[in-house]
Amino acid sequence: MPIQGGKYVSPNWQNGGPPAIDAEELNAMSDKLEELDGTTFGNGLSFASGTVSAKLSTQSNNDLSFGADGGLYSPPYTQGNGITISGRQISARLSTAQGNTLSLGSDGGIFAPESGKRYARVVVGTSASGWTSQDCDYLCTGTGDETTIQSAIASLPSGGGEVVLLDGTYNISSASISITGNNISIKGNGSATTLKAASELNAPLLNITGSDCLIRGLVVDGNTGNTNDIFGIVVGSASAPANDCVIVQVTVQNFRGGGVEILNGADISIRSNTFSNCDIGIALNVDATGLTINGTISGNTFSNCYYGVGQPDSTGTPSAPVEMDLLIYGNLVDYPSAKSGYGIRLSYVSGLSVVANTFSGYPIGVSIQNTGGLCIGDNVFQTTLRGVVLASCTGASISGNMCSDNNQGIRIVGPSSHIAISGNVCDSGTNGIYLGGQVTDISVAGNTCNGNSDSGIQVYVNTADTTASDLSITGNTCSGNGSYGIELNCSNSSGQITNCIVSGNITTENQDHGIFLSRVQDSSVTGNTSSGNTDDGGHACGIYLNTNCNSNVISGNQLSENASSGIQINSGNMCVIAGNFFTGGYTGIHTQGAQYLTVTGNLFVGYTASADDAISLGASSQNCLVSSNNLVGQSVANSGSNNTIENNKTS
Repeated sequence: MPIQGGKYVSPNWQNGGPPAIDAEELNAMSDKLEELDGTTFGNGLSFASGTVSAKLSTQSNNDLSFGADGGLYSPPYTQGNGITISGRQISARLSTAQGNTLSLGSDGGIFAPESGKRYARVVVGTSASGWTSQDCDYLCTGTGDETTIQSAIASLPSGGGEVVLLDGTYNISSASISITGNNISIKGNGSATTLKAASELNAPLLNITGSDCLIRGLVVDGNTGNTNDIFGIVVGSASAPANDCVIVQVTVQNFRGGGVEILNGADISIRSNTFSNCDIGIALNVDATGLTINGTISGNTFSNCYYGVGQPDSTGTPSAPVEMDLLIYGNLVDYPSAKSGYGIRLSYVSGLSVVANTFSGYPIGVSIQNTGGLCIGDNVFQTTLRGVVLASCTGASISGNMCSDNNQGIRIVGPSSHIAISGNVCDSGTNGIYLGGQVTDISVAGNTCNGNSDSGIQVYVNTADTTASDLSITGNTCSGNGSYGIELNCSNSSGQITNCIVSGNITTENQDHGIFLSRVQDSSVTGNTSSGNTDDGGHACGIYLNTNCNSNVISGNQLSENASSGIQINSGNMCVIAGNFFTGGYTGIHTQGAQYLTVTGNLFVGYTASADDAISLGASSQNCLVSSNNLVGQSVANSGSNNTIENNKTS
């Protein structure tokens, strides 16, 4: 078939044109075209309404040809390596690689293979809120809804899935909703979706023993009419840790037992929830060693819970503190007008961090006992009794907290040791910082304790045969307190405070002595500024050693304008007072019952005692050495015995 100029030209035509066609031939051609109209040839050509159409493959070597029967033939071709077209049949081959989850089965249907991840989503509604079976996969009735919800969970594939609870209240009557599989999510529509305990329910509403589970966006209500001590959500069990579980944007309310109880689980995240009117907002059950409780409790609001975070009454005493890596961060813990209760109360745990929370209304913000590896930092305490209480704790850091209007901002009681208290502000309470009993190796540094009705910082031992030792109190500011600025006081005759450092502090304008020591031994008071301390009776001193203060060094302090003496020793042996600067006030140094005292290298300026005495040794002062001091025109008054006064400069 020769083609010229895009047109067919027969070699038998005369004069370059086709022969004439008579009517009979034209009718035959028309009849043939009508016969062919609507005909498809193979899967590539079709003829309709006088038009020939062709579907061409994008692949090469898929040429059209005439078959033996005279028709056009289109060979089979493959699209990529997954779709094959042969004749009029289309088939698909699915890769076994992850993500290719659908294929065409041999019967023409769609097939989902078992290999790879599968995910399912089922919807649960309740007819009590007007939902019908057309709206959801599972329909509750408003009574005993745990059975239907449990069936929805059971329908999920082994790989996990999601149960969506539509708007409405789902009443849980006789048993917990149990989540035993992994990768299961329960989601609601915020405050519009409620799981509510019936008055007779005596089990948790939700019990999670699977891992990688999520509870999100619903209300879990314990029902004020339910008098059983139940929990809203329980995570893990003694034999089954529930790891990597998340509870988020859930309101948990009205539970006599508690909102959430963590029994056993790693990497738990409880965040952005609201807990209200629960005995315990979040309970950590640490009644046995070998359990794991770690993760994050963050951004939650606790309101009117007796404990924000605590332990249930059933918790026993483990043989050793339970190891934790638990962060309690950025929560608001509020119990308005509470007469009792705790923001956080825990014991027998270790590895706990309480950071950047706000506690208000509670008598006690944080109370921790028998614990190690503890960090309490950057919290705000607006509590009525105590901000932080540690008892029988070893290894803790308490830093950067704001404790206002508390009875005691920070309270540490023994036996406790290896604790650093730094950079806190403890104002306007009774005591700013209190250390009581057998406390050892504790650093109190860089704190501000102003305007308290008693002492700014108080170390107090009142129990027989009890020793507080190795305390470092440095760089603090204690001003305007109703009693002492800094107090180290052992009131029991068989107790003692020993090996302490009081250094670099500022104690000014307190209503009694700037620094007070009683039954303190082998300690140093150095480099402090104590000035303007006064009381109604005019007895306030810069530094006052009261009873049995032996073998102490008092050096390098600046003592000015105190109502009475710069330094007074009521009873003490073998102490050294050296290199201090005294100005103003009544007397520089006054002793009453000191023995074997060394006073040397001090500078005295401007004292107003009637005898112009820079140093006054009382009648009970014996065997003292006063040497090489600069008295600046003043004198030494000696009423004691066997004292040596020499080489002092008086001009």
